Amino acid sequence: MKRAKRIGGFKVEIVESVSGGMVWFTARLPDYPSAKVVAASLQEAHERLTQKWDEIKGAYASAGIKLPKPPRNRGNRRALQVIRWLGSRPPLSADVL
Repeated sequence: MKRAKRIGGFKVEIVESVSGGMVWFTARLPDYPSAKVVAASLQEAHERLTQKWDEIKGAYASAGIKLPKPPRNRGNRRALQVIRWLGSRPPLSADVL
């Protein structure tokens, strides 16, 4: 799987496969499953996916619906919050252990 330049803020995944003695590239937006194209070259796959995304944007605009946004990477905020909370508690006494 290859990574390519983002389209509309979404990550782009490109998978190379061999079928019928030819190499095919499948490009898709993993966070938006309906945007998927297949092409004979890597550049062509990226261009077709860009065109497909433009069509999707046009469909949303004509319907008057807000365009979907890529999911935000929240990192490990919750884990750090728990660690800070545990660190702020008083230590356990020896008789509890």
